[in-house]
Amino acid sequence: MVARTRFVGMKLFLSVAAMITVIALPDHARAQSTGLYFPQTQFSEEHYFSELAGGAVVTVDDRFGYAQSTFAPRGGLDRPGLRINVLLGGGNYRLDNGTWVDKTLANALAGWAFWSGNRGAAVYAGITYEDHASPPSQAKSGEAFGAAVRGEGWWRLDASTLFSAGAAYSSPHEEVSGRVAVDRQIARYFRARAEASIGDDIDGTFWSAGAGGTAHIFRVEATVMLGVSGDDDDTAFSARVEFRVRR
Repeated sequence: MVARTRFVGMKLFLSVAAMITVIALPDHARAQSTGLYFPQTQFSEEHYFSELAGGAVVTVDDRFGYAQSTFAPRGGLDRPGLRINVLLGGGNYRLDNGTWVDKTLANALAGWAFWSGNRGAAVYAGITYEDHASPPSQAKSGEAFGAAVRGEGWWRLDASTLFSAGAAYSSPHEEVSGRVAVDRQIARYFRARAEASIGDDIDGTFWSAGAGGTAHIFRVEATVMLGVSGDDDDTAFSARVEFRVRR
């Protein structure tokens, strides 16, 4: 069963990565893409060089907070080129026996953004660190370093609708994951969002689905998402709150 779920997860990762490649590059010239404006900023006409984000995810069995920064050192987030992404996070989750385990996560990634008309993509690679303060009998226990890769793409379907997708792999616990989302601008400073994700690691398969909205006030975006999440054993309510500032 474990071998099968890992095969399904890897198949999902490759399928989503292939989809990103298809939607990101022009039909007539796959190598002529020019850049990417991150999906979160597609509905803004302003010019930004960096993005700071922080938030929290809460479920019945999981509580996790994070902060991350994305920086475009040459030209801005609305231009093609180099991207630097750093993420720090921490929280705790509950094991099947009811024990709560502390978790720490850190990523440092470098990537490149591409853009062609209404479609774009970015690819990243770098190092990742995880620490699970769980008993040695658990599959995830102690500190682990490894490699991480991530791909993300978007397609602006019309002036108000944006489709995005992403896929990622992290080596310390053999995690593969993919997500899809749709954003719809319904007012000048507000957009609705629906998203779904699925992944697999050494503990099994996990997934989530939700809907919510983002309000844009001055240079701050506030997002609230509500939905459900689960794994091989449980399904539960989940909520995410996130704030983004661009400069």
